[in-house]
Amino acid sequence: LIEFHLFEKAIENSFKPYQNTVLNSVEPFDSIVPTLENLVDYFGELIRDVVEKIGGKLISIEGSETPTRSYIVYYNDSNDSKEINNYTQDVMKDILDSVLDSILDEGKETL
Repeated sequence: LIEFHLFEKAIENSFKPYQNTVLNSVEPFDSIVPTLENLVDYFGELIRDVVEKIGGKLISIEGSETPTRSYIVYYNDSNDSKEINNYTQDVMKDILDSVLDSILDEGKETL
């Protein structure tokens, strides 16, 4: 498992070039219009790269202008989905095994 703050810090650092700037003056938005879709596509790939370098997987990203206007990108490569599902199942199995072992150990102590 990877601590969440590592992702948080890496993503925060990747956004530093865009802090306190006009997006139209920063690449790639100096040559493309910073629409909702373009922002989500660009920053989604940026975040996806950062997360993968740390060892995680970005599955989807959503950007919204209003509660009724959203743009969602799913990164569901079939291999990634299988890996995530297998990992999730393995983690859940380990957690359940640990809980059951703990319950059984407590039961033995009371006998």
